[in-house]
Amino acid sequence: MKAVVTTGNGGYDKLEYRDVPIPILGPGEVLLQVLAAGVNNTEINTRLGWYSASVTNSTETAAEIEEKQATQKADGGWNEATPFPFIQGTDCCGRVVAVAPGEDEKLVGVRALV
Repeated sequence: MKAVVTTGNGGYDKLEYRDVPIPILGPGEVLLQVLAAGVNNTEINTRLGWYSASVTNSTETAAEIEEKQATQKADGGWNEATPFPFIQGTDCCGRVVAVAPGEDEKLVGVRALV
């Protein structure tokens, strides 16, 4: 499947559109084909490393600095290192395309908002 993967702290150059493995579903999980996604301020700030204690300026200034000189921050996430690479996009909607073994197959095809 395709995804935009955040590969490190920095600017847009840290976003890569690429193939990723289809997740193995665990109990109670479904696979959602994302049809639309928003990018919220938390996701932007995480990519920028703005949550690091070493950042003392505004998000706008941090964005300008990170575009020019990206550095990995040991505490750039929520007081710990961000586990790069990872897929952002916590605000999304789509359609259920698979369910975990033993889950209700009637969910396949259902539209969902996350």
